[in-house]
Amino acid sequence: MPTQYRRVVASLHGIRTAAKWCAELAPLTAMRKAIPYLLNYGWFGALGMYIPAIRNARVRWLRHEYDLMVQRTGIRKPSIVAHSFGTWLLGELLNRYTDVSFDKVILSGSVLPPDFDWPRLIESGRITALHVEVATKDPWPVIADLVSWVLRPHVFGRSGVTGFAKKHPRVTENEQHISHSDMFYQTRYEMWLDFITKPEVLSEDLQPMVTVLWRARKEFARRLGLQRQSVRVALFVPSRDGNLYILHPELALGLNDAELGAVIPAGELSTGRAFKDNKIVAELKPRSKAVEGAPALSFVVGVPLRIPGGGDVVGVMTLDGVDGRSSIPAINQLRIAAAAASEHVRNAYVNNRSNGI
Repeated sequence: MPTQYRRVVASLHGIRTAAKWCAELAPLTAMRKAIPYLLNYGWFGALGMYIPAIRNARVRWLRHEYDLMVQRTGIRKPSIVAHSFGTWLLGELLNRYTDVSFDKVILSGSVLPPDFDWPRLIESGRITALHVEVATKDPWPVIADLVSWVLRPHVFGRSGVTGFAKKHPRVTENEQHISHSDMFYQTRYEMWLDFITKPEVLSEDLQPMVTVLWRARKEFARRLGLQRQSVRVALFVPSRDGNLYILHPELALGLNDAELGAVIPAGELSTGRAFKDNKIVAELKPRSKAVEGAPALSFVVGVPLRIPGGGDVVGVMTLDGVDGRSSIPAINQLRIAAAAASEHVRNAYVNNRSNGI
C-alpha cells in the first residue's frame, strides 16, 4: 500500500437501497488521500431486520469483511460511516468482537438504542471519536424501535431521532429537522470527511507531545549555543483550504496570543515554504510577519514533518528567535540544528497521526 494512504474510510449502508450515497462518498474520500472502502451486503428487505438468524448472519458477514479490509489495506483502525440498519450492524460488531476497533465513526439514521455505551468504547480505545447525525423528522428509527419492542427481543432503538443518552467529550451530535436520508449531499459528505481527516490532538496525547516539543527546543538551543528561553517553537498542520494552522495552543511554546491565530498559506513565509517545497527553510531577520502583533525575529526555521518512506508532508515545526534575545547563527547551522531537533517531533507527531490525530 502506498505510504501516503494512512486512512481508510468505510461506508456501510441500510436496508432497501442500492447504497448510492456510498458511491458518492468514495471519490471525495480518495481526494483526501484516504482509501474508500464500500461494505456492501446487497439489497436487504425490512423483514430481515426482525428475524434474528438473518440479521445475525449479516453481523458475521461484517466481521469477515472487517478482517479483509484490515488485511487488504494494512490499516488496523479504519474509520466508518454507517446508515440505518448499518448502524446496528456496526454496534453489534463492536459488542460481540472485542478485537474490533475503529478510528472515527459517523452514524446517520441510527437504529441503535439510545443507551448504547459509546463512552465505554472510547475510553477503552476501541474507537477514537463519534459523530451522530440526529434527524428529528426521521420515522424509521421510531418504527424499528416499536416493531422490535412488539416482536422481541427489543434490539433496535430511536437514537437517530433522539441522540444517545451517554455523553462524552469525543461524542458530537448534529441535530437537524430532516428525515431519514436527507443528509446525503456533497456538503455534508465534506463535513464528515473533515471530521475524519482533520488533524487534532486527543487530550491523552497532548501532554506527551508538549514534552516532545520542549525536548526539541532544548536540543535546537543546545546545538546552537543559545539559551532555551530565547527559542520559540510551534507545530503547524495543513488544512483542506491550503493554509497551515497551529495544531493546539499548548503546542506553540513562547508565542503570544495574537500569533496563536496565525494562518499561513502554503508557499508563504518559512513555514509555508517548508510545507510546499518539502525541505527545511531557514531565514535571517525575516521582514514579513505571520500576524499583526508578532515580534521582530532574528531568525526563523521551518521543518517539514513527513510520513516515513518519502510520504506526504503532514505538518511543519517552526523554530524562531525573537530579535534582541539571541545571537544570529548562520543559515547552515540553523538547518542542521533544526533537522536534529525535528526527529523528536517527527516520530511523535507522525505516529499519533496514524492513530487518529
